[in-house]
Amino acid sequence: MLKKLRQLFEWLSSKPKIGGLEISSSGVTYVRFDGGLDTFSVRLQPGTIREGKVEDPAKLLEALSELYKAADVGGRGGLMRVVVVLPAATVYTQSFDIPNVGEDKLIESADLNLQMISPMPKETAYMSFERLQETPDRYELLGAFAERALVDRYWDILSQAKFPPIVFEFPGLALTRLFRSIGGTQPHASLLFHVSSDGLSLFTIRSGGLYFDYFRSWQSIQGEAREISRQRFEEVVVQEVQKVINFTLGRFKETPGQLVLLAPSLERDLQTFLESHFPIPVVPLEVPGWTVGPQWFVALGAALRGAIDRGEDRELSVSSMGSAELFYEEQLIDFVRLWRAVVAGVMGVLLIFFGGAAYFLAGQARAVQGQLGQFQAVGGGRELATLQAKAEEFNALVKMVGGVRAAARPWSAFFKKLAELAGKNHVKLDRIEASGFDNPMTLAARAPSYDGVVAFKNALASDPGFKDVNLLVSQIATLEDGAVGFSVTFTAQFSP
Repeated sequence: MLKKLRQLFEWLSSKPKIGGLEISSSGVTYVRFDGGLDTFSVRLQPGTIREGKVEDPAKLLEALSELYKAADVGGRGGLMRVVVVLPAATVYTQSFDIPNVGEDKLIESADLNLQMISPMPKETAYMSFERLQETPDRYELLGAFAERALVDRYWDILSQAKFPPIVFEFPGLALTRLFRSIGGTQPHASLLFHVSSDGLSLFTIRSGGLYFDYFRSWQSIQGEAREISRQRFEEVVVQEVQKVINFTLGRFKETPGQLVLLAPSLERDLQTFLESHFPIPVVPLEVPGWTVGPQWFVALGAALRGAIDRGEDRELSVSSMGSAELFYEEQLIDFVRLWRAVVAGVMGVLLIFFGGAAYFLAGQARAVQGQLGQFQAVGGGRELATLQAKAEEFNALVKMVGGVRAAARPWSAFFKKLAELAGKNHVKLDRIEASGFDNPMTLAARAPSYDGVVAFKNALASDPGFKDVNLLVSQIATLEDGAVGFSVTFTAQFSP
């Protein structure tokens, strides 16, 4: 019994697992930590994705649905939240410096610089940044940009396939995280060379941070030719690797300390070729402790981010909201779904109980009335009076049951309205204290900012279902994750 109660408590309060999902022109790959390491993949039909853009949404949705069925081992049918790695061609990155203006003005200053260096208009782009290094004088930041319509299309398809995205990132960021997890935090620069189904990617990593991300697609390498010859491939490899070495030398005044290679099925030949052309140690990327091949490394890097507590995630995400905001929105939706089901179940049980009680009491009342009729026929005065008193008592009980049923308020409508107002204002509900609709209720919650707190309070006050709305100013406080905690009291006015 105690074990079942503990399992119920864990189900009600557990943190949802977040996996890593890589999308490329060749397929979709999913990795998650669930006791061990689970891996799943489905190949895409040719032409589904070209140059990072979705050409055939129906085929992508079909592949993701097949991936979901394979990963839904227990047949539970629940949502599988993911850190999504978009194709390399969809995201443009650039590192930049800004003066150290302090934590309170960092976001404002960084956003302004992002708009200035963006390769696309701000109205059509998602922009994000993360901190690489901080000195007393300057911040070193990495900025990322993606086409808004393109990301939104991926978002819609993933959501339909029951893979709600928590983060959108790119292969360079996922591989940098994986490299960092195996000790790649050296102060000298490393060059990571990734050969994938989409093309060639080269990254400059220093002190565990991604400073340079360069991508060259196979289409741009092939040009007008019918195929890519070995000679052409080797020429491009030498040219692109030399470009990144030159960038590293110009930026950090040093050549890369090592060239880390990730090229599934090509690593041995490519390692020999690179060693013969560059005076840099060439080593394959290996991940000790995980029995997975290199084709899973990008999704594995994304899954590592999914394992981070959302309040601690400071890395960039090219989407409409940050990873923490997206996660809390998903949590709110789950909260509403869970308690809507709980309230509906409780109300159903109460309805059956009161209905059964009313039926039983009504039957007893009819039986007593029948006995009264018999005694009236024989003229039993004292017995008649006693039975009449019992009949009145039963009638009073029936009336009381009816009154209790009438007093049962629509809690489901109350929670639905409260969750709706919270979702519109990006507020996360923490606790509700209520003893009934006739008494004041206290709500503890958190919002992204002080303006969000005021907006939510005003939304409650303007809704006819909530009266006497008071914001407890003394309870407003900034939490460790940057959110603003607050408490509101009110009375609910929901009709039966």
